[in-house]
Amino acid sequence: HYIHPGPFITEKTLKCLAGATGFIPVGQFETYKALTDVGFKFDYDFNTDFDNDKGNISRLESIVNLIEELSTWTKEDLFEATKDSSNYNQEYIYSQDFYKFCENKNQKIIKDILDNNT
Repeated sequence: HYIHPGPFITEKTLKCLAGATGFIPVGQFETYKALTDVGFKFDYDFNTDFDNDKGNISRLESIVNLIEELSTWTKEDLFEATKDSSNYNQEYIYSQDFYKFCENKNQKIIKDILDNNT
């Protein structure tokens, strides 16, 4: 039933994004959504609806089913299914646009805190 404050994004996820590697998040729900909200894209050519499932067991079951399905794909099929989004995400990081997005968001939060404390 743990929902707030949201998915815990670690260096393992950021390494995938920076390395232009597709991935399947197996942590808290809405990982793709949280990353999409800050500018990343996950237009993979397979079903990612499992990420919206709040149920830990049902989400895990859907992830296992997806992995079983993907295990029948060739490495070339997997590469093609994630290539466009993965390349976009890598470029987004290296272009400094992600940094700028985060910096702007942080400055707004700092301003809001300071404005509410005066």
